[in-house]
This record gives sequence, structure tokens and C-alpha cells, in this order.
Amino acid sequence: MIEYLAPSFIYTLAKDIYSKFRGRKRRLTPVETIALRQKWKPEFENRIALLRKQKFGRDAIIRDVARLDQYPNVKAHKSISPWFKIGLMATYEHGILAGKLWGTLTEDAETGEWRFTDYKAGERGDITVIMIGKVPYENIEAVDWDGDKYYSEPQIYCHFSNKGRPDEASGIYLEKEMIGGDFVYYTEIAPFDKILKLSRKRGIQYFG
Repeated sequence: MIEYLAPSFIYTLAKDIYSKFRGRKRRLTPVETIALRQKWKPEFENRIALLRKQKFGRDAIIRDVARLDQYPNVKAHKSISPWFKIGLMATYEHGILAGKLWGTLTEDAETGEWRFTDYKAGERGDITVIMIGKVPYENIEAVDWDGDKYYSEPQIYCHFSNKGRPDEASGIYLEKEMIGGDFVYYTEIAPFDKILKLSRKRGIQYFG
């Protein structure tokens, strides 16, 4: 069952599409932002905790509310795809941590900072990490926890209002486990763009 924020969904969607074409970021009042955070925070926290407890998969699909009809087609896009799979890793104070891709990092010999692993040069990586996007609750319009006939994973309908993306920032994180394995949490090593910059400087193009 899909849960909508308010009856004004269609009006809000039309306004946001107009804003997108005008190049403006989606704007909410402080009251609207608070309402969305209070709505989604407990729901996602409870759902993620349940998935961990029952050891179910945490895959989900993020969909762009402005491009609903492009699902489930798979086409090359100049901009970010209108839908893609993520992992429901955890929550943070303003939203959900959406896992994008696992990979490794290698300590750079010259700077001591982290960069992508150069597999072509025979490197194996020093640490295993995950690329995570921080999706604010206020960018979430609706959730269908049951999936559909194409994919059984939950579908999270988002406004791609942060420069055409649903997340406000992307970073590289370490996954850590408390003693006993009952609780998993994530700590950010560095923003993705910072690691990308050093990696490109070393001629390493891809994370994975």
C-alpha cells in the first residue's frame, strides 16, 4: 500500500516539476520539513531494525516522482536514472543512508589519504567500504513497502531535487559491528568527491 503525504500530492508534484525545469531546488517551509521528518523517521527506523532482526535483504528501489512512467524501462540517461536499486543501510538524523556500491580503498603512498584501489596495477585494497548517499526524509514523497509485479523490493518515491539527485551528499563509509553482531553502524571516512579527486589525480577512474 502506498502512503502519500497529503491530498495535495498532485499539486506539489506539478510545482516541483516546474521548479526542476526552471533549475530551482525544491522548497519546503520549516513546518513541512519537520512534518516529513516526523512522518518518515520512525517508519524507516522500525523497518530497517526489523529487516536486520529477521536477516532479510535490505534492497529497495528509489524512484523519481517526476519520471514515474519511465519505470521499469532500462535506458541510458545523460542524467541520473529515474529509478535504481539501493540498500537500506541505516538512518541518520535527517534521513536514510542508501547503500550504492561496495568496494575497496587503498592508502595513497604519497599523501596517506584514501583513494580508489588500482586493480590494474595489482592492488587488492586495504579496506572494504561502501558508497552511501544521504537521502533526506523531506525528499521522500511516498513508500510502497510491498513492491510490484516487476520487483518485490520496497519502492521509495523521491524528489530528485538536489541537483537532479535524491541524496544531499555521498560519502564512503566503513561498516562496523557491535560485539555480538546485534547492531551494525556506519562511519564516514570521507566525502566521495574528495576521494574521487585524489583517485583521478592518480589516474584511477572507478570505484569498486
